Amino acid sequence: MRININMAGFPQTPSAPTSMTMNMTMVMRQKTLGVYPDGSAKVYITCDEPKISVPGTMRLPKQQFKSPPITMVMAPDGSLQKIEGLEKAFAFSDTKGPDLNALQFKGLMNFMGQAAVFPSVPLEVGQSWENSIPLSFGGSQIKIISILASANCAVGKTTAAKIEQTFDGSLDFSEILKSISSMIPADDQGREILSEMTGGMEMFGTMVYYFAPSLGKILKGSGEVVANLAISVPPQLVQMGGPPRIDMTMNMAYNLTRL
Repeated sequence: MRININMAGFPQTPSAPTSMTMNMTMVMRQKTLGVYPDGSAKVYITCDEPKISVPGTMRLPKQQFKSPPITMVMAPDGSLQKIEGLEKAFAFSDTKGPDLNALQFKGLMNFMGQAAVFPSVPLEVGQSWENSIPLSFGGSQIKIISILASANCAVGKTTAAKIEQTFDGSLDFSEILKSISSMIPADDQGREILSEMTGGMEMFGTMVYYFAPSLGKILKGSGEVVANLAISVPPQLVQMGGPPRIDMTMNMAYNLTRL
């Protein structure tokens, strides 16, 4: 992943610039634990510690981060039906992890490219299908339109189908805070201040996957995501020196390669 972040409204310092670029590489390993009669598969996933670099003078603090092992149940169409173990990575000190099912996290994982979701019926080259991934934040959803661009692409010595996707969606920031307020380590006053923050995020982008039907595997993929975040800050935080408004733009490009 290559991530570019620009933040308006913040004073720039050498240790905290208003714009930065970050590169991250991580290896993910998957092991099939079993296949159910309906064709769903139980998969065990582990991730190595990510390698992160920031070009320029800014230096990240040295700390180890490793995602805990997780178990997923994947449907025959490639979508995630169930996820276990990831809540440990999102738990703050003295709080329990979030309810990932309540947060529709499996839908978000589908969207982020852990698995391309395939159509429910056979398609010809050039035809498209649509998925709407619901999120628990005030009825938000991400709309994905996929097109079977080719059924005969050569990836090394393997023939692959090329799937092109476009997507867009929006999130209400106040609804997000309501959903995760119980897991934020803050006192009543702190939660009250957070509850007064308003704004939202719009996101859109494209993805491309190369899937080998003979192997049942995604051979490679790439994508670009643009997210625009705008938040109005409560007066209490402004009086403490915070900016009245936070505007952030994030551009992310990623490449997925099978080792």
